[in-house]
Amino acid sequence: MKRKILSTLAIVAMLSSAHAAISLDSKGQQATAPSSLEGPMKAALTAYNEGRHVKAIDIAKPLAEKGNGDALFLMGFAHENGKGLEASREKALDYYTKASKAGQKDATYRLALIYLSSEDKAERTKGLSILEEAAKNDPANAGRVLGEVYIKGLLDGKPSFEQAASWWTKASEAGDIPSILGLARLYDATQEFPDKADPKKALSLYQKAVTLGDKTAMVAAGSRLLNGSEKIRNVAEGKAMLLRAIDEKQYDAYLALGDYEESVKKDFKAALKQYELGGANQQIDCALRAAEFYFEGKGNTEKSEVKGTEWLRKAAATGNPFGNYRYAAKLLEAPNPDKRKPEEKVDAARRAYDHLLNAAVGGIPQAQNEMGLFYLSGAMGVADPSAAAGWFQRAAQSGNVIAMNNLATLYEKGYGVAQNFSQAGQLFEASARLGNPQAATAVARLLASGAGAKKNIPQAWAWANIAVQNGDAEAKWILGEISTLASSQDLEEGKKSLETLRAELAKINAGKPNQSADPTKPAAQPAAPAKDAPAADSAKPVKKP
Repeated sequence: MKRKILSTLAIVAMLSSAHAAISLDSKGQQATAPSSLEGPMKAALTAYNEGRHVKAIDIAKPLAEKGNGDALFLMGFAHENGKGLEASREKALDYYTKASKAGQKDATYRLALIYLSSEDKAERTKGLSILEEAAKNDPANAGRVLGEVYIKGLLDGKPSFEQAASWWTKASEAGDIPSILGLARLYDATQEFPDKADPKKALSLYQKAVTLGDKTAMVAAGSRLLNGSEKIRNVAEGKAMLLRAIDEKQYDAYLALGDYEESVKKDFKAALKQYELGGANQQIDCALRAAEFYFEGKGNTEKSEVKGTEWLRKAAATGNPFGNYRYAAKLLEAPNPDKRKPEEKVDAARRAYDHLLNAAVGGIPQAQNEMGLFYLSGAMGVADPSAAAGWFQRAAQSGNVIAMNNLATLYEKGYGVAQNFSQAGQLFEASARLGNPQAATAVARLLASGAGAKKNIPQAWAWANIAVQNGDAEAKWILGEISTLASSQDLEEGKKSLETLRAELAKINAGKPNQSADPTKPAAQPAAPAKDAPAADSAKPVKKP
């Protein structure tokens, strides 16, 4: 199993950056030390954080040799990220171990992180032991990290609700707000542990975070009082809480208020007012909702392409990658795209390019795939298949099934990349196993011809049937061709393979959302008190220029 280095806050997406939390994210993170630190090490840390790495090491090295914990930490950090000193896992571990023994708290967590990121189970167990020991004196920070370790299944790949809840409860009792919010999120109705959902308990935890001064929790608490389960619903308290949140500039509250008017009261005019107020305050989901209202003429709203497009422009202007993606899609739309003149197509592409690029750089796999199509089609005037392959690769690494298929096609044809049938076959199969019918057809075709893999008619016949079952029009012809090549024994084996394959695919895709879904549709209510990415909804792919 390939393991990632994870942020302590990644699992608790709603946590505010205002919380000074220990982070497990070792990438791009600046060295830190207590704010009260004075003397030479303060100068060293300041220099390091300003990018003067060599100067910082010159100051820290002699102090580290004398056993200064902060200096030892900085030396380890420099070795860990390769800035100021050579990148070396072993040396980073050595310095962090010494710093930890000297009482440097951050070094203890860095040490645990490195071990927990290991492929070796013994090292991961060692990382766990370090955190458990740290929890004796630092239950808030260590408990928070341990909760994430268990909810992410870093030890054995299996998430543990009980262990995560136990550690976050201990950290919560020590007054750690991020852990209170993490615990609340666990008891909120989650897909991962639906049988553990306890809306009343989740609400009480969000309210506890509010009483401890967390402003972001106001939105979660107010949202659930207003739009949650009938057992906990209290409209008056919910509205009051959300209005308090708005006073504190927590503009996600507008989304919850708008959703209440739209979904509960069915007052579309009042809902649109809330969405527009939120959008005016750069709340991305509200801006997208307002655009949707005008495009669809929802309720008694005036249907207006102009106003809808303007709200998409405002959504993009926030810098949010999802807003940029939706606006780019709109710019590339045309009532009759085939009737546009070549220069009109290029102009549309140029206007959309920057927004699509922002979305792709922002990590939206669909946008990365569209960037690949952009370069492949020559939409900007000249085709660049190598650049297309690069964008398809990024999207494919994020699990985008369409990009996997597109990249596989380039490998099969040797366009933009060196021709490689084996690589093409692996990508086609990966895409097919995640539900792409066109990729399933390609797998069947390659297996039938023996391109990139040993010829296997029974397997080819099984994959062709899967493609037909999933709706690919070309698959019927491919299946017919394979059937003419198959012997009676091939068909018998193919039927067995098909049964096995169906079971495997059902297990792989159980509970997974449609990957062609639009990632920019906002959720019905804020999932947690932070500015998370909007949830996926219906499919609306970017149209090609």
